[in-house]
Amino acid sequence: MTASDLRHRLKDDRISIAVCFLISLLAWLVIKLSQEYNHNIRFNVSYRLPAAQAFDRLPPSTLNAQLRAKGWTFLSMSWDKGRDTIEIPIIASGALPLIPIIQERLPADLSERINILSITPMQLDIRLEEKVSKKVPISLPPDLTTAPQHQFSQPIVLQPDSVTLYGTARLLAPITSWATEPFGGAPLKESFEGEIELVRSSNTLITKDVNSCVVRVAVEEITEKQIYVPITLGDSHKDSIQIFPDQALVKCTVGLSSYDQVKRDAFILRAAPDPSLQKSEWKVEITKMPDFVTLIDYSPKTVEFFLINP
Repeated sequence: MTASDLRHRLKDDRISIAVCFLISLLAWLVIKLSQEYNHNIRFNVSYRLPAAQAFDRLPPSTLNAQLRAKGWTFLSMSWDKGRDTIEIPIIASGALPLIPIIQERLPADLSERINILSITPMQLDIRLEEKVSKKVPISLPPDLTTAPQHQFSQPIVLQPDSVTLYGTARLLAPITSWATEPFGGAPLKESFEGEIELVRSSNTLITKDVNSCVVRVAVEEITEKQIYVPITLGDSHKDSIQIFPDQALVKCTVGLSSYDQVKRDAFILRAAPDPSLQKSEWKVEITKMPDFVTLIDYSPKTVEFFLINP
């Protein structure tokens, strides 16, 4: 026998051995998968509720079950992940035994081949309440601010400015507003418009009709303005008292768009007696100023007074 003949024979032998091994492996696999086994599996559970009802307490979203079935059945379940998801219809409150329900809700081709030995929990304590709605305002993100020497020139607009929540009356009662996610940007130097997400509910039994809102912010630069304003007296003192000085320097900050609107007659400074001062001094206070300015300071804080007709 030549070396070439020997190589061909060895090659044929290796092929025969490999074929025999594969046939044996397949036979062993068929035998094993045809046997019954106990297997623990976790079912994902969803619930179908009447439209006007809601859970007052969240039932479990997963169930741990011990099943008995042939290996082929477990193999098919591992290939199709959708088969380990069960939808349970809920009609009313009360105790709900799970084994017959799970057995009934399994796909028809699995229900006949699977025996449920145990399930945890064995039953559900269902508590249903009337579903109600509640409309609450959306609160602004606390980190939405302006850069130094800038301010909001108009009220911040949220659209929508409220959100409708759904759940039971007990769950919704303490909620008075709904927050947004943090703005996350740098302090603003210019106007901004963009979408911001609402925070997710920490309680999955509370749902909402919107998940985001549009925020519109008008921003402008501010500057300082100084203006002399007359100091006035009350009606009962106008004809009998004279004060010195009779005007004060008011310093305030104002947006550039409103700079020319800041005039002296937009302020009222009033001098009046104050028992904490000397007898010859009256206290000066600002009793009126525009709502679009921010006061820095004014001077003087006190004036001397003289009787005109002692």
